[in-house]
Amino acid sequence: MVGPGRTQPVYAGDSVTLRVHGKYADDNLTKINAGSYMTQSAKDRMVDGLSELAGSLQRSGSGNPIAILNLANILASDLQNKEAPEAYLIYALYDQDSNRYEVGKQVLTKNAANQHEVLEENLYISEDGYLETFVVNETPEDVWFDDFMVMSTTSPIMQETHYDPWGWN
Repeated sequence: MVGPGRTQPVYAGDSVTLRVHGKYADDNLTKINAGSYMTQSAKDRMVDGLSELAGSLQRSGSGNPIAILNLANILASDLQNKEAPEAYLIYALYDQDSNRYEVGKQVLTKNAANQHEVLEENLYISEDGYLETFVVNETPEDVWFDDFMVMSTTSPIMQETHYDPWGWN
């Protein structure tokens, strides 16, 4: 779902800072840990099943029992690891003719579990046009974005020359 966003004109030489604080709830009760997943009876059944599979593979001349046990360990540890929701700050730069010439995003990481993580992007604008920026959450998990900021700084004028046909300055 696309959350709050902003569209604004930008000019060559401008610099733009995009920033948002994001977080998501990571409840320890919903995390699978080795103790809850691998009860002693479940562990025994899995080891027995893998041992039987390893024995039959070894008799047939293929497979390595240690590799199979390592695979089981990897699968069990993957169940414990919960990835962060697919949520991010995204921007697109367009020229004056509405042709997109740059896109970027800053993705929420595991660091945002139960605490705010700052997603920030600093841009230098190379041509006149406009900027669109949004916060997005592609998952059904609750993600909170706070203090969404788009700060634009115009470039300093280095030289300005005015033509006056009457000779006045």
